[in-house]
Amino acid sequence: MDNQTTNPSIQPQPPPIISATTPFNKTVFFVAGGFLFILMVTSLILFLGKKSSRQNETNNPTGKNNLFVEDLLKYDKDGDGDGYPDFIETAVGLDETISEEVRCQQNSCDVNLQTNSQKRNVLIILDASGSMDIMINGQKRMDLAKQAIKDYVSQSSTTTNVGLMIYGHKGSNSLADKAVSCATSEIIGQIGTVTSQNIDGILTPIKSTGWTLMGKAVNEAVNAFIGKQGQKNEIIIVTDGEETCDSDPVTAARNIKNSSLDVSVNVIGFAVDSGASSSLVQIANSGGGSFVTASNGEELDQKFKDLYQKGLQAYEFTKCKGSELETINKCNQDAYNRVDQYIQIEKKKYFDKSMSLNEYQRLSDLSSKLFKQLMSLRNNTLKKFQQSTDDVHDKAF
Repeated sequence: MDNQTTNPSIQPQPPPIISATTPFNKTVFFVAGGFLFILMVTSLILFLGKKSSRQNETNNPTGKNNLFVEDLLKYDKDGDGDGYPDFIETAVGLDETISEEVRCQQNSCDVNLQTNSQKRNVLIILDASGSMDIMINGQKRMDLAKQAIKDYVSQSSTTTNVGLMIYGHKGSNSLADKAVSCATSEIIGQIGTVTSQNIDGILTPIKSTGWTLMGKAVNEAVNAFIGKQGQKNEIIIVTDGEETCDSDPVTAARNIKNSSLDVSVNVIGFAVDSGASSSLVQIANSGGGSFVTASNGEELDQKFKDLYQKGLQAYEFTKCKGSELETINKCNQDAYNRVDQYIQIEKKKYFDKSMSLNEYQRLSDLSSKLFKQLMSLRNNTLKKFQQSTDDVHDKAF
């Protein structure tokens, strides 16, 4: 037995028994339950958020925010009916009350416009076949033709570059010399070198001798217009009969008219019968020119004057309309460029997340529509130009 004294008042205590009904255990239970509830609610929110996000991605694959205040009705307001919405026209400095097509129109060309500002290139092809020696009122056809040509050159030398070509001046009009005569046409005065000062010396040596070879002459006339593309080019054939050398003047006239030289072929039938007139008019029609007849020297002289005046007027009108066409197209293109530039700048807002997908698509559709409209407008303007110049040409010739 040890010497330690035992305190009878201190008794060993058993470990406490935790009861489910104690306040401590209820607190733990509610804390755990609340935590689980919060966890469940949070999970539900996250689930619904992901579902909504997937739905948005389906409706908006680019992931852009569509929550914008839109006024898409403004794209339908086009008071002047030119295809450009009024608010865009105002933004780019165009007048929303006046159609751009109307504003860009030009109508300053006078069909009777006469001016000496632009020279034309005219090659006169003179028939020197034997029949040109036939007399009319005491004068040879050839002499009357020469005088009419002299008068034409004197009148037009300041506004027209004149050249001279002849055929039928070799051999004779006998069958034995047909091959020789039908093999030769000759430019005896290059375009731009024939003037009122030298025309007598050029015409005097010409004698009427051979056959009529208009087809070959027109084919070889191409050489006189080389380097004159884009200019007003004409041929005036003076003849007293139809083709006798078996060349093809109708095809030749069509070819030179349709070439890059664009040479119109006019024909003056001098004292011709109805049969010759029928064939000569086909040449003029194929060559895009005119056919006229003259029965004497006075009429022949007048026909040359008429061709000069009408040809000059038609050319100047065409030149004026061409300038108008360029101005109209430039004006329409400028309006389109302004609007399209505005559209392209606005569309960038979508990628900066400051524009809705709906408005972006509206701008894209508008851009496509306006481009097609511009192309259609150009085509229509060109058709009007061609029609107006064709009408004037038809009236002139």
